[in-house]
Amino acid sequence: MSCEIISSAGLLKEVFKGVNLLVREAKLNFSEEELHIRAVDYSNTAMVVVNVPYYSFEAHNVNEETTVGVDISALYDYIKSAKKSDTITMSFEDSKIKLEINNRITYTISAIDPSAIRKEPKIPNLEHPAEVMLDIQHFKEAVNIVDKISDEVDIISDGEALIFKAFGDETRREELTITLKDELFDHNGGKAKSKFNLEFLKLFAKVNGDSMKIKLGDDYPGIFFFQLDGAEIYYILAPRIEVE
Repeated sequence: MSCEIISSAGLLKEVFKGVNLLVREAKLNFSEEELHIRAVDYSNTAMVVVNVPYYSFEAHNVNEETTVGVDISALYDYIKSAKKSDTITMSFEDSKIKLEINNRITYTISAIDPSAIRKEPKIPNLEHPAEVMLDIQHFKEAVNIVDKISDEVDIISDGEALIFKAFGDETRREELTITLKDELFDHNGGKAKSKFNLEFLKLFAKVNGDSMKIKLGDDYPGIFFFQLDGAEIYYILAPRIEVE
């Protein structure tokens, strides 16, 4: 088993950061057309899916379909030290992973036996009535504001706007509503409402980029989709269901 990819550091930074936000170990799957990663956090609350077509890399050499177990956190520590414009060569051979930054810094680590890593989740077939596109910055701002009063938030699509609604201290009867309408790039007109754990949304808000897509259903897993430098990263987050 051997394969190699050559990439801008900027692309690999976002890919490995996106996975590292949820898990510390994962399987890198090299197919005929792309690198793809699927992993679920240990609470089974959120899933991360990454797809990177090989044309997004500067070069690649993948002779056969290969799966490599990787310590995501260890590799990301080195990748994030590179400048966005740096070139990274990542190769996998004989159970070793080698990372070279600008042919100047070389880091080698043992691969992990894929069978020792948690089984990859199946991507659920979900249909969402509501779908919106917005600037990532507006999402980050909404999450940061909600964080001041609550650890959960209702995300609502009323057919025209995307609404974040949260309730805080019962003594002070705090109630917060953030309405994004003119700020949306697109809205399919669907209506939906789900409650989510804010800690996961705070993690998603760390992804860099320009725009994002959110898909919603009623008390239904939400999809938070980011398109980055030719790669797609999305998270599927289970809702919080209130028990009466």
